[in-house]
Amino acid sequence: MDNSRRKPGRPKGSQRTAPLVLDTELVLVKIETLLPAATAETLTEYAAWVRHCADMPLEQAITKTIDFALREVFRRDRLWRDERRIPEQKGPAAKPAAASPTLPPPAGTPRDPRPS
Repeated sequence: MDNSRRKPGRPKGSQRTAPLVLDTELVLVKIETLLPAATAETLTEYAAWVRHCADMPLEQAITKTIDFALREVFRRDRLWRDERRIPEQKGPAAKPAAASPTLPPPAGTPRDPRPS
């Protein structure tokens, strides 16, 4: 019997040795936002692990982690991608606005939650 045939299916990927978030270079823009406490805690824990693996400042590890997570959401959201492909059917209001370097806080949120 001929054993030179490859197994069907996708070949196995190489073993990862570093966090996924370290695969990209960034051009940074500052955006301030609020997160739920549990999400912020998990982000801090994950970023501490990234920091340990890559020997980088915690702030840089947090930035890379958030960037990666958001890019994955944008990549995987098929409905949003489909909306972006056909804006002419929605009319002129559907065109995406230019990116803002900072996002305003949600309505009713104080600018600086720290006491004066």
